[in-house]
Amino acid sequence: MEHNTSRRSLIFYYFFGSISLIAIILLFPNFDFKKTNDLIFFITSLAFAFSLLLYPEISRVYEKYEIDRNGIAIKRGILRKKVKMLPFSQINVVDVKKGILGRLLNFGDLEISSVKGKIIMKGIVDPKELYDFIKHKAKGGLAEIKEKEEERKEESYAVFKMFE
Repeated sequence: MEHNTSRRSLIFYYFFGSISLIAIILLFPNFDFKKTNDLIFFITSLAFAFSLLLYPEISRVYEKYEIDRNGIAIKRGILRKKVKMLPFSQINVVDVKKGILGRLLNFGDLEISSVKGKIIMKGIVDPKELYDFIKHKAKGGLAEIKEKEEERKEESYAVFKMFE
């Protein structure tokens, strides 16, 4: 299953980009394009407004998250793709982070950590559902880690007992 950053999580960019564009349109009759300062301000403002509107779409194309039976992969890039894979068996910690807007609109970030590194899945719709799925799939890996920790504790306890 493939996931993108949700448009809900990028609402800030859409809102301020739209407000900027509306302000430029409303101020358009007041610009005197014979003056260099007005022309530069108009072009700069227009570029800023369009960049705020285009950034969310570019970021959604740039970064994709894929979950298959082996693990989680994050694919980055438009022309040159970079893939980072995190197998379920190596996942240690899964955290969900939601801000105020995220709680209202039901989106958030998933931070998935392992020995190999960390993957942050940004702006995921209904992150709790995906969190539960990943936790369920990673349970085998987490069980192995807990067993190894128990073995280490027993070994260190045995060494401690030897010196008593």
